[in-house]
Amino acid sequence: MKASLIIGIVSGLISATTNAQPSNAWHYQQSAEQQLSYAELVDTSGEVSLMFRCIHGELDSLMRLANGPLQPAYNFMDWQFTQPQNQLTSFNVLYHHFDDDYYQLGAGYNSWFELYFTIMQYSQMRWSSNDFAGIEFLYHDSAAISQVIQQCPEAFQAFYDELAEQLSQELVAARIAGKLQQVNDIEQAIEQLVHFATQLAQLTQVPLLISD
Repeated sequence: MKASLIIGIVSGLISATTNAQPSNAWHYQQSAEQQLSYAELVDTSGEVSLMFRCIHGELDSLMRLANGPLQPAYNFMDWQFTQPQNQLTSFNVLYHHFDDDYYQLGAGYNSWFELYFTIMQYSQMRWSSNDFAGIEFLYHDSAAISQVIQQCPEAFQAFYDELAEQLSQELVAARIAGKLQQVNDIEQAIEQLVHFATQLAQLTQVPLLISD
């Protein structure tokens, strides 16, 4: 499906295309006709929103800007998560210009599973990068993320299988090359993947098969 058509479907379900109302929870929307469901969270300024989607059986993440695209169009930003107790964890999140005022989001240096598990565990999120200043999300409810994942269980499993296979191949190559530090790093990455994929599956009540 073409990007412009996908965005057109999403835009048709969002009542306001600019300056959306700030939200304190992830909100769930669904269109059975378009095979689309998504969770959306709007920042405190109403200028930026995040969307986590299940569309035609695939999972992805988008960022929408009320004032159009930024430059550069492909970069990392730092997401910092806090709780009222000021516990802090940080993620590098990749973004690139997707269509109109939309950006595709990736998990950066962390697995997609760890990122969304962290989103669901925390209640405040602040961004830091050259392109984003003072962007803050406050939310008390992320159940909508679970609803989206429950609409795409096959994609959830496929995400895990793809990452696990990639890491497995990298591990074999590192062992053959005798790169011990790289072997240790990849083994740790595999452990983290299994841990957070399992945790997110339990949190969202979605089945996940972990292969040996």
